[in-house]
Amino acid sequence: MEWLDGVKIYFLSSSTQGPPYELWVQSALTILAAFLGALLAYFFQERLERKQTLRHRNSLAVSSMAKILKARSLMKGVKSSFFGNIRDDTPTSEYWKLVLPSVTFSDGLSPLSDEEFEFLLGTDDESDLATKVTFLLDFSRVNVQALHEYSALRRDLSRELDVYTRIVDQEQQSIAYEFAPAENPGLYRRVLEISELCAQLYKNISEAIEISETVAVLSNVEIPKKFRPGTFKKRIEPTAPAPADD
Repeated sequence: MEWLDGVKIYFLSSSTQGPPYELWVQSALTILAAFLGALLAYFFQERLERKQTLRHRNSLAVSSMAKILKARSLMKGVKSSFFGNIRDDTPTSEYWKLVLPSVTFSDGLSPLSDEEFEFLLGTDDESDLATKVTFLLDFSRVNVQALHEYSALRRDLSRELDVYTRIVDQEQQSIAYEFAPAENPGLYRRVLEISELCAQLYKNISEAIEISETVAVLSNVEIPKKFRPGTFKKRIEPTAPAPADD
């Protein structure tokens, strides 16, 4: 009965393989599921990367605006603290008498990072916020360094002028010195140098404040353009104008 044994073997092997159509459907479904899974993973990854990029750009915008705001606050604070006694009618040659030596302090300003600079780059000179912010930060740091130098020179000058002290003006918080240039030509020359330095420092700090206000306004215009309309709403608030002297 060898032929009967052969039929049994054929029947068993055929029943274990299953119909070819079902295998094709199963394979197609497997491939389709794999494709859809890969497609969904791609879309999720792309969406995640977009969110991360947007979050990073938002961080660059906020950190850049914070540096502008810090520079403006620093310069306004310096002018208020050290030049607050100077009035519109104060002669420039008298500034040094009203600006006494200051304690040493740090500006605390850090330059723009490479990423911040690239983010702020504009398309032309008018909108090139990166260059303007860089200049503002550098100019502010230079003014603080100059103020430290002035304070050291002014402190030394005060010691030399002690013997010539005549009047203490309590209202203006200044000291008047009375001596003829012929009495001490070298001292008189140093007084003139200190006077010119103080006047120039006052001018530079006032200019830095104006630049900071201009840069703040420009940042409120240019930075939101780097995002989809209406998505970036942070702004640097303008400072209130100083009250007029009575």
